[in-house]
Amino acid sequence: MRKLLSTLALAALMAGAATSAQAIEGWYGRADIGSSVEGEVDVSFYDGEETFSDTADLDDGWMADVGVGYAYGNGFRAELELAERNNEVNSSSINVDARSLMVNGLYDFNRGGRFQPYVGVGVGYAKVDADTVDDSNWAWQALAGIGMEINDRLTLDVGYRYFNVDELEFASVADASYTHQAVTVGLRFQFAAAAAPPPPPPPP
Repeated sequence: MRKLLSTLALAALMAGAATSAQAIEGWYGRADIGSSVEGEVDVSFYDGEETFSDTADLDDGWMADVGVGYAYGNGFRAELELAERNNEVNSSSINVDARSLMVNGLYDFNRGGRFQPYVGVGVGYAKVDADTVDDSNWAWQALAGIGMEINDRLTLDVGYRYFNVDELEFASVADASYTHQAVTVGLRFQFAAAAAPPPPPPPP
């Protein structure tokens, strides 16, 4: 998965090498695929007498998301995102799947330049399913990455995400928290092209 993400990113960089960048404002859609770089589920069990804590590390897995957002003229973006993350617990056959609906706020640096680093935060709701048990709760995430304009409507996005859900209850005997970190590669598609620059003034 990581080799595929690197190949896709390199191909998009080469495709966009000869285009000119413009600041874009308005509605856009996005889609990403990613590979987890770290994740874990912290669990506390209560057997009726004592509480035991353990951490289950997650093997490398995948994530994917789609979203729609609006880019403002001052560098800020707001978006609604639907995502899924899937991993197996290390040294076991237990599958952990997390689905989330998030509202993200982001800020693009170097707006109008070819390379636009960004940072962001998101809040929302997530359902975490661990084989036969599941629970839902509020979630948050931190985002960072860089966008590169391929043309006046398409932007390559290479990003990092830290995602967290706390206070999950599994089978009424276990409290858990879920964290997931991933590197993603995706595309943002602007629904309307950037406005053409004004014509030069007439000669004197």
